[in-house]
Amino acid sequence: MMANRGSESRQVHFRSAKDYLDYQSNFGEHTPYETLTGHIAGIARDIAAVETFGPNPAHAFRLLQDQAVGRLVDAEPARSGAYLKQAQKVEALFDHVTGRTLPVASERLARAFDAIRNNLVSTRLGSAVLTSITDEGTMMRMASVNNLPQLQLWRNELAAMNPANAQERRLAQRAGLALNTLVSSLNRFGNDGLGAGFSSKMAGATLRASGLNYLTDARRRAWGVTMMDGIGSITSQHARLADLDPGDHRILLSKGITETDFAVWKRAELEDWTGGNDTVLTPDAIYRIPDEKLSDLGDPAALREEAVTKLLGAVLEETNMAVIEPGARERALMMSGLQRGTWKGELTRSGFLFKSFPIAMIPKHWARALSEPTPNRRLSAMLALTTSTTLLGMVAMQAAQLRDGKDPRNVREWKTWMGALLKGGALSIYGDFLFADETEHGRGAFATLLGPVAGLAEETVALTWGNALQAAKGEETDFGAELVRFAKGNTPGLSAAINLWYTRAAVDHLLIHDLQEAASPGYLRRMENRARNEFGTEYWWAPGGSPLMDSGETFGPERAPDFEAAVTERN
Repeated sequence: MMANRGSESRQVHFRSAKDYLDYQSNFGEHTPYETLTGHIAGIARDIAAVETFGPNPAHAFRLLQDQAVGRLVDAEPARSGAYLKQAQKVEALFDHVTGRTLPVASERLARAFDAIRNNLVSTRLGSAVLTSITDEGTMMRMASVNNLPQLQLWRNELAAMNPANAQERRLAQRAGLALNTLVSSLNRFGNDGLGAGFSSKMAGATLRASGLNYLTDARRRAWGVTMMDGIGSITSQHARLADLDPGDHRILLSKGITETDFAVWKRAELEDWTGGNDTVLTPDAIYRIPDEKLSDLGDPAALREEAVTKLLGAVLEETNMAVIEPGARERALMMSGLQRGTWKGELTRSGFLFKSFPIAMIPKHWARALSEPTPNRRLSAMLALTTSTTLLGMVAMQAAQLRDGKDPRNVREWKTWMGALLKGGALSIYGDFLFADETEHGRGAFATLLGPVAGLAEETVALTWGNALQAAKGEETDFGAELVRFAKGNTPGLSAAINLWYTRAAVDHLLIHDLQEAASPGYLRRMENRARNEFGTEYWWAPGGSPLMDSGETFGPERAPDFEAAVTERN
């Protein structure tokens, strides 16, 4: 039984720390830090399962599931197939959250694909910070849903982004907010985590160097603080849970909050974090409630523990909605039944790389919008979500255009708005990092749909076999230029440094463009013509012109970006 796990009498003991490290270096799969955090995570998972389902969670779950399916099938025999299919999904979710996964079939194959995926994270996400602008749309949407003040949210976000504000970070982390980066999680991008190899270190370094981790953590802290302050405010203003505004009442009920939990919250002494956050309800505030103030409700220790769990559960769930990160349901949807170290498992995991964000949109935001009580509110919620993310997707897309030395795209064209819609992620099914930029550089829609690993395979085939076929037909090839571009985008370590959003343009114009022109004369002209003819964009900073290549041209753009091009009707 799971309740007896960890009480085994036979254990391996090492004579010293050095002996343990030597053992791990020869036979271990994880670093000591990963082993420690994994052990704590496993214990927490087992405790939660035992508290919910009893000493043998698997048997209890199966019994409850069989009873539920039996009642449903008896009531509607014609829908038995649908109920059994749904039961399989629920069982897959249970297996995922309780850690009942298949063992790794081939460590060598699993590590090889891990290295490929980590390398793609490091080389492809250097500019993902620009796309993360769309987080503001989901944050605003969730603030509206939870009746939180927008201005205070923005104020908290600015405070969280201030690198000199150490007190804000300390208070938020003490309250259990935004610890994802601390445990090196990459769930947001479809990677379960980072290991200790070179590729994984480069992936983590890229996200830190680009500023993406910093901004994501700041937004999560800001949203969590705003919600904790909002919860504290309503507990101080209302005597009972039932007295709340209908919207707040509905949300807290959906989180499993009871009148008892609310009563415990109300008896906590709220914290003043300044900056407009003067009614913050934190776990520490609940733990500080004296026993005598809770004795009339039951066991004080149990009440405090339950109240803290409910508070953090509500806040973190809504934070994962505001700054989207896949939860257990989404990860189970993507990974259930897959065995690591098999070709099927690794290829499927690779296909979901960078797709966690748009996939999480459907069960999180779509489901939340469609759960509104009236058709008008459902339509309003969908329109608000789509409008905000599309407008911010437009900002992100235009920022990427400027980064690449191109004029803004014309907002009068429907293709521009479709790109913004996909970039924003509200209706996207295949990624918030790939569409607008990568397809302009020649990647096919099929490879884009299957993910960056398939895109890498397509690039490799096009570079080798594709150029060989063109040469055999007597057609002009750009093998040299494409080889430079391939090396720029896929060289471990180097690609991560030169593809950051703030280094990319300088490196391209100082070196890459002229290397491509030297390798394939006329390539830069053809690149400009393709951007003009197929995408209707002009360059404000034309490719090439590096003083390092003695081109005879003055380094730097010849003109400023033409912002009028974004609104002027094309001939």
